[in-house]
Amino acid sequence: MVVTTQCAPAEWAQSQFGQAALGDQRRTRRAVQVAAQMLARPDSSIPRQAGIWSATKASYRLFDEPQVTFEAVSREHWRLTRTRAAQRAVTLMIEDTSELDYTAHPAITDLGPIGNGGGSGLLLHSTLAVDPSGVGEVLGLAYQMVLSREPVPAHETATQRKARERESRVWAQSVAAVGAPAGAGRFVHVCDRGADNFEMFEACRLTAVDFVIRAAQDRRCVAGHVTHVPES
Repeated sequence: MVVTTQCAPAEWAQSQFGQAALGDQRRTRRAVQVAAQMLARPDSSIPRQAGIWSATKASYRLFDEPQVTFEAVSREHWRLTRTRAAQRAVTLMIEDTSELDYTAHPAITDLGPIGNGGGSGLLLHSTLAVDPSGVGEVLGLAYQMVLSREPVPAHETATQRKARERESRVWAQSVAAVGAPAGAGRFVHVCDRGADNFEMFEACRLTAVDFVIRAAQDRRCVAGHVTHVPES
């Protein structure tokens, strides 16, 4: 699998984030600049990426703006990725969830338990679009979701557990958000055992996309099953 950019960081950032609707063109220009800095030095901190303190402060001010949300910044990149993917014969939509650990930052609000429950942070569910032909080209992120895990109440009953929002639904929600490709291309969602649930299978069927999901449940399956309709 290879990750390449066909242009300089500033040009790529402009193409991906230049149309972000952040309530002010100055914010959009700053978002493009920050994205270019991050692409040029992805393994560095924001101060090192910015290079000078004034640029670092400008980045932090951008992040503090209420209109500069995760979705507002990313939406155009997601759309462009799905457009590129629809032009390929087959695109793998590889889904997985990462934990963002903010345990060492107790002042941050709206966090949830992560790991074994002793830490606190957020969950980032990503759908990465990859063209499997050749060496495997990464096309970009087709969708992402940020969510906070709900703490499990003490002495929760089975009825209460069923009524509570299920974390496993993020897989189906991602399929619906990515949608089906326009044209003759195929989207194949590739997921681990967390996606082995009815909502995910139903979402793939309704969206008319394919899937490869690692099984979590021990089921009896019939390969090549065909329903025969009796002749009248």
